[in-house]
Amino acid sequence: MGITLGVVAAPCIGPFVLGLLTWVATLGDPLIGFIMFSTLSLGLGTPLFVLALFSGQLATMPKSGEWMNWVRSLMGWVLIGNQVFKGPSVNWHQYSDRLLADSVENKKPVIIDFYANWCAPCRELDDVTFHHPDIVKLSQEDFIMVKVDLTGRDGQNHDRLLSEFNVKGVPTVVFLDNLGKERRDLRLVDFIKPNEFLNRMVSLK
Repeated sequence: MGITLGVVAAPCIGPFVLGLLTWVATLGDPLIGFIMFSTLSLGLGTPLFVLALFSGQLATMPKSGEWMNWVRSLMGWVLIGNQVFKGPSVNWHQYSDRLLADSVENKKPVIIDFYANWCAPCRELDDVTFHHPDIVKLSQEDFIMVKVDLTGRDGQNHDRLLSEFNVKGVPTVVFLDNLGKERRDLRLVDFIKPNEFLNRMVSLK
């Protein structure tokens, strides 16, 4: 189970671990590094430990029945309400080399969002940041927005993009200027709030 959890969780916590590694390396203190990564491992392992302690109580949980239909209906209305009140979203395009070439010809900057459905920070970016009215408006006026779905990687094409843009995990948001060159100082590997993302967009124009 530990190996399975590691394989599933690694792509999502990869950017965080990379940031933690960089920070520990700059400190140059092995003891602090040991404490930081021990804390991380305990945080990942504690839910499994708690589940193991109370696994015998699973048999006492309510059995499926008519009440599950009510729960399903309630969750359906919650999802509908979430979509209704969330508002407009960024208009995303699928990646293509032609699209990037056109962006250079039209002198438009490009934002590429590498994401996956199982990635919590990716969903948070979608639900919060990419639904912010100012970001939606600016993206429609001055940017080409591209989303690369890594949920089910399709082999060589995705591998090429991951290598070309040096993507190590999701989320990764890449900012290209109007000449098609990446602004590495703007790259994102985690969730940020709308106002911070908006500042990056403005600096790219």
